[in-house]
Formats: sequence, C-alpha cells, structure tokens
Amino acid sequence: MKYVVKHLGMLLGAIAALYGVALGVTLLLVPNPRLEGGLDTRAAGHTLFMTEPKYMFLNRQRLTGAERKMIVVGASNAAGGFPQKTLATMIPDAVVHNLSIPGANMTEIRESVDLIRDVQSAKARRNTNYVIGIWYGVFADDSVKWSTPDRHAGDTDLDIEAYRYGFYRRTPAGPVPSLPTEYLDLGVTMIHPLLSLDYAARQSNKVLEALGLKHEKKEHLTDADRNATIVDELQRQIYLKFWADTIQLPHLSDSSFQALAQTISEIVADGGQVTVVNMAIPRWHAERSPYEAEYEQKRDLVMAAFAGHPQVSYLELRGLDGDDDFFDEVHPKPRVVPEWCGQLAATVADRMTRDTVSGLTAKRD
Repeated sequence: MKYVVKHLGMLLGAIAALYGVALGVTLLLVPNPRLEGGLDTRAAGHTLFMTEPKYMFLNRQRLTGAERKMIVVGASNAAGGFPQKTLATMIPDAVVHNLSIPGANMTEIRESVDLIRDVQSAKARRNTNYVIGIWYGVFADDSVKWSTPDRHAGDTDLDIEAYRYGFYRRTPAGPVPSLPTEYLDLGVTMIHPLLSLDYAARQSNKVLEALGLKHEKKEHLTDADRNATIVDELQRQIYLKFWADTIQLPHLSDSSFQALAQTISEIVADGGQVTVVNMAIPRWHAERSPYEAEYEQKRDLVMAAFAGHPQVSYLELRGLDGDDDFFDEVHPKPRVVPEWCGQLAATVADRMTRDTVSGLTAKRD
C-alpha cells in the first residue's frame, strides 16, 4: 500500500510539475490580453478568449471597481448598434463596456447581468448603469432556444462556458459556483494552458484557410459593403422564415418578459440604473413579423410598471427604422450607428445629470 501511495504521489507531483511548466511557457508565449478601457465582446475573436460568451464570463472581474460604468447587454444588434469605442467617446463620465452576446435571448441577458452583479461590491452595483437592448427576437422561449443537439437541454452559451473549466457545477437549480468569485482571476490564470491550446487550434485553422487547404473561410464584409447592401424581397422572406423557425411557438415567451421585469427590479434594488432600449428593426420587418404586435403589447406592460421610476429610463429607437438603414433584418448599417449611439448617450447623460443633482441635494440636506 505504501508503495502505491508513494508512486501515486510521485505521479501527481510529476503531473503538477508538467502543468506548471506548461503554465509558465504559455504565459510567456501567449500572455493574457492587456485589456485597457472598457470591455467589448466584439473584440473577443482577437483575444485569447475567442468567443463572446467566454470573453464575457472570464473577464467580468474587471467590473468590480467602484468607478461609474455603463454596461450594454443584449444580442448582436446591441453589440453592433452600440460599439464600445464609439460610445466611449460620447460618454466621457463613465467607463463604457459592451458585453452583448450574439444570439442571446432574455434568459441569457439576465444571466449576464447576474454574473456581473455576483462579482461587484455594493458600491460598484450602485455606480453601474445597465443598457438592455430588446426587440422581439430576444424573447424566444428557452425550451426552443436552448434545446439543441449540441448542448444539455436548457444550457445557454454562458452556462456552457461556466461548466467548461469547472468554475461552476451543474445542479437541478442551475449552475452553482465551484470557485468563489473573488478567485476568478486566479482561476483564469490557472486555465491559461487550456485557453492557449484552444487559441492555437483556432489560429492553425486560419492559416489553413489562408493557404486554401481548408474551405471554411467566411466572406469578410467591410463597412462600405454593409452601407451599400440592399435587402431584396427574396432575402426578406428568408429572414422572416429564419425568425419564425427560431421562435417556432405561436407566442413570445411570457417568462422572458418576466425575466426582463425581474432583472430591472433587482438592478434598481441594488441602487443601480437601467436604460431599456427598444431596438430599431427595419420597417418592413416590423410590419411583416407575426410577433411584433405581441412584443409591443407585452413590452409596454413591463415598462409601465417602471414608469416614472427615477432609476429607470426608456429609449425608443423605432423612429430610426428606415428600410435602407439596415444591411440585413436587424443590424444597422455603419453609417447610422453614430446616430444610435448619440441617442443613447443623450439619454444616459440626462440620467447622470439628474443623479448628480439629486446626490448634491442629498448631501446639502
């Protein structure tokens, strides 16, 4: 028995030593990205984290500071409609982050907010203004959205990242942390060899594509290409069918609208602020979608519950819904993005001014 224990200990020691060497080498050759300024999931593909869910999950420790910050959450049209760098120039009084995840529904948006709040102090929560981008597409039911052959039924893309490296464990009630959130940065460092291996595999695929040895290279559209795009009738029908197939059910998910209301309530209970943005979509899309009227009715019911709330703002972008302002069925052309960002910046600036005035008044009192 002593012989077995001795050699088992030697084996484990050797494994630990090899992993230590791998950690040191990969940290030297593929250092963790230096993240300056605000976080931006659109930059994920150019970092060690590669995908938006992984980037958001593993970087959220950056949001613990008590400085005033604005965090955009939503789906791909919130990522493309409110680019972090553009917004940051318009909102100098806060650190701007865009942690939107393409393909997210309201459950995953709520999960993003919860994961951020988990790492924040009470003061950090009070100094955070969430921007939640919504439209009918984010209210797809979980039973359809997250029940695909490539995942455990109900797992969001964020859940998959939570389980991937053991940071969370699966329970009947959902993901539960295995690693205390205060050790998140240490955990990210410890999995660095695994991240580096994934990154190397992704880069090798790009090399093969560039050499023509692998035929999966995606067409890269420039801003000029997107600005020049005209969505014809055949494309419109394809896009409408895509969203009908995505949502599938005859009605939008009531639980998703409840998730929106609960998310807003929890943020304001912490002392934080919320700006809900009704994302513009092309007029042709809104007029022909079977879900738009139901979406507007249920959205208005949720927002009516927060009417006049000092910590909740609502921005209506539907006036910016010209058919020629979108390069597909939901994403704005680059030429109109500054106007979207300008409207959001004006709404947030008004909120910050009111918060500052009320704070000064409270101090005088």
